Amino acid sequence: MKIIKYKNKDYVLYSDHIISLEIVKERVRDLEKWVNDLQSGMYINCVYCGHRYGPSESMPASMADVLKRHIEQCPKHPMSTLKKELQRLKDVFEGCFK
Repeated sequence: MKIIKYKNKDYVLYSDHIISLEIVKERVRDLEKWVNDLQSGMYINCVYCGHRYGPSESMPASMADVLKRHIEQCPKHPMSTLKKELQRLKDVFEGCFK
């Protein structure tokens, strides 16, 4: 896939087809809405800790957004370990300059 500029508009060269970048972005937005709609009636689980989120009227975000927020703070998710290690290294680094 390659982006081409023509007459001040961006186009995407994709597999022998040239498509307006705006059309591609619009399609991506439509697909994201579709995924959100599909997930709105489902339960999703964190595969690391098993926490379960279900459809709720009080949940304004999509289920994908809820899961992303959970992953950022899940103690059993590998990202949690990375965040802790990053903070430890930052503390060590800052301690070198005190």
